[in-house]
Amino acid sequence: MDGIQYEKYCAKYLSTLGYKNIRLTKVSGDQGIDIIANKKNKQYGFQCKYYTKPVGNDAIQQAFSGIAYYNLDKAIVITNQSFTASARQLAKQTHVELWDHIEPLDDGSHYTPYHLLAIVLLGLAMIQLYQIFNGTFLNKDYLSITYSLLFISTLLQAIPHHSKTATSLSLLLACIHLGLYMHALDNPLTFDLQIIATSAFVLLTGIRFAYYQKRYRIRKLITQKNQVRQNIQEIQEQMSANLIDIFANYLDCKVKLVSTIEKGNDLVITLQTNHTRVNLLPNLQQQLNHQQSKVSYQLTPIGLHQIEVNISVRH
Repeated sequence: MDGIQYEKYCAKYLSTLGYKNIRLTKVSGDQGIDIIANKKNKQYGFQCKYYTKPVGNDAIQQAFSGIAYYNLDKAIVITNQSFTASARQLAKQTHVELWDHIEPLDDGSHYTPYHLLAIVLLGLAMIQLYQIFNGTFLNKDYLSITYSLLFISTLLQAIPHHSKTATSLSLLLACIHLGLYMHALDNPLTFDLQIIATSAFVLLTGIRFAYYQKRYRIRKLITQKNQVRQNIQEIQEQMSANLIDIFANYLDCKVKLVSTIEKGNDLVITLQTNHTRVNLLPNLQQQLNHQQSKVSYQLTPIGLHQIEVNISVRH
């Protein structure tokens, strides 16, 4: 898989997370954003990095530069790898969100020896069914059921795909066919070429199913983790917006957000005002702490007309 294919995979992945109006930017001159999508009346930009090593600062810088160019509410970097420590630090400073270990499943678009085996067995099942329905057999109904199961099972796997449901159904039908076929033999312990081929198909299908089961479970966990991350980010943004309104009303000034940084278990929000009445901050801090029973606020004036709000959970 190359970078362009990874971008297309990420676009499909975003649709499973509830993003709408998903579109890929042009390949060259994308200004640091590969995908633009909407969710909950906000516009997000995504930088996709399919790497063999941890992603560094460049990706975060590119994504951050794309915010202004595309007038985005948020930039997110997606990668199949992890991020370097410096990249994570820069992402906190620039409010760029990071999604790591978004590993694509096999695109299922190429044929393998497994698919060739399925095609061979599919052809065998078709020939046998033709002979059964056009000949005279003592156990015609039994044989037709047996080879119909093989036909459906191999048909589900003859075309490349990565469907866990189709693979599990194929495995079940192949096992039933193999059991019925061996039961119909005079000597069930006789291993002819068909038994060997079908047994190999059952074994490979079982391995294939276990592989997809593991990959889908990992992808589900990663999706849940990224959804939690996004929910936390939305809560932080809502808390920042509420604080801006409170400070603007209480201090009678204009307020804007400078940064939102997680420090351990605390959330530190830095606000910029056009003037700071420092003498009012103790009273405002007391009111905020009085209103909240589960969190505590500490207001500290820093720099020129800046206020640092440290929010921590009360134990």
